[in-house]
Amino acid sequence: MEKKDTKPKRSCKACELFKKSNKKILWMVVSSLVILVCFFGVIGLGAIQLGWDNKVSNAMVGFFPYPAAIVDGDIIKYSDWKFETEAVLLLSEKRLNDYSVEGVQKEVLQKMIYDELMQEIADDYKIEVTEADMETMMASLVEQVGSPEELEKNIKEFFNWDVETFKERVLYSDVLREKLQKEIPLNEKNLKEAEEKAEDILKEVESGKKTFEELAEANSEDPGSAVQGGDLGWFPRGVMVSEFEESVFTLNPGEVSGLVKTDFGYHIIKLEEKKTVEDEAEGQEQVKARHILIKTKTFDDYLAEVEKSAKIWKFVALDGE
Repeated sequence: MEKKDTKPKRSCKACELFKKSNKKILWMVVSSLVILVCFFGVIGLGAIQLGWDNKVSNAMVGFFPYPAAIVDGDIIKYSDWKFETEAVLLLSEKRLNDYSVEGVQKEVLQKMIYDELMQEIADDYKIEVTEADMETMMASLVEQVGSPEELEKNIKEFFNWDVETFKERVLYSDVLREKLQKEIPLNEKNLKEAEEKAEDILKEVESGKKTFEELAEANSEDPGSAVQGGDLGWFPRGVMVSEFEESVFTLNPGEVSGLVKTDFGYHIIKLEEKKTVEDEAEGQEQVKARHILIKTKTFDDYLAEVEKSAKIWKFVALDGE
């Protein structure tokens, strides 16, 4: 005999009620989340765009990462911008007779955007701020004001911060900027790019298809002489940097140098004339020359390039933005 299944079967009606109940709960959860998102969005919009300043809005922007700006996907939190703006406003009240709140707000936001861009450059060139770098800068500040206690007192008075907050929000970016300004022009990648560009131009000079003057006007990155076809006029020894001088005074009229590296970049020099000028003591040799300069990029050059290509969105309502 077949054994009968005595287990009671769940009715189809019960299944439908269960499914409807689950859908209702899911709908309620989703609706609640939408309401919360809208609520937090309104609070954030009010604080960021309308300048709301009360306990509720301040608590919200302090807890949630509302953006004051986004730089290449990295959020500058509204709460951080507001915190730093308040400190700089206090500093302005103490130190400046003429300032505007809107001006300070813009400056602080731009400073924070530059901080993000500087970090991008530092990461790209593997340049780091070490604890030793920070301590060196702190020691310099202590020396300026007289003692660690006096520095702490000044930070409290002018920013209403403690020393660690000052180091994190001001000192770090100052040290990073200083390192970038010093190391970027000497970076191997930077030097290689300038050298390769200069070598290409030297080949054009040697080909003779264009005159030195034409190539200087089109390519030289020395704004003072480029418009004059690279003309430097007459000059004696002791005027130019040593590497440049050593090369130009060994050339014969009409000759063109190879690449000459100085702190300014790579030069291609053409000697046009040479003469000796008699003075009361002795004859002084002078030369008339032209040059083409290909500069190694400075940190400011890189910062401008990175800023131009970066995806930057500003969310704070500032006049003129």
